[in-house]
Amino acid sequence: MSELAGRRSPSAVISAHGVLAGILDMAVTDRRLPRNPARGVKLPRKTGKLNRVYLGHDQVHTLAGLSAHPTLVLCLAYMGIRWGEVTALRVRHINLLRRRLTVEENAVKVGAIIHLGTTRVHERRSVPYPELLSAGLAEQCAD
Repeated sequence: MSELAGRRSPSAVISAHGVLAGILDMAVTDRRLPRNPARGVKLPRKTGKLNRVYLGHDQVHTLAGLSAHPTLVLCLAYMGIRWGEVTALRVRHINLLRRRLTVEENAVKVGAIIHLGTTRVHERRSVPYPELLSAGLAEQCAD
């Protein structure tokens, strides 16, 4: 664990330790080991929360203006939906009259293949979008 701690974040080390300790607990239960050597190991402490920096409105619009996909940038900035959710959107998920998106799928890229599945919480939801996205989404739906 100490070698892993030198190369990975405290959260990754704690997660890996939990998996290993669980496996070794089963070995103890099955009487393949007399005790679990992973128990009692000193783990790294999680440091405080990351100091997140958020873009202001002007910065978001500058970034969108420089992007080949400005509507995508604006959706991610102003709607609070995840990358996999926005990339899984289809025209049928966009209600231009009510200015709402229906989020029901998530896209995950594994190797060179994109797999569609359920959202992180496995629930469909309707998300309103601001007026500033109307023209861009209408254009995307028309393509």
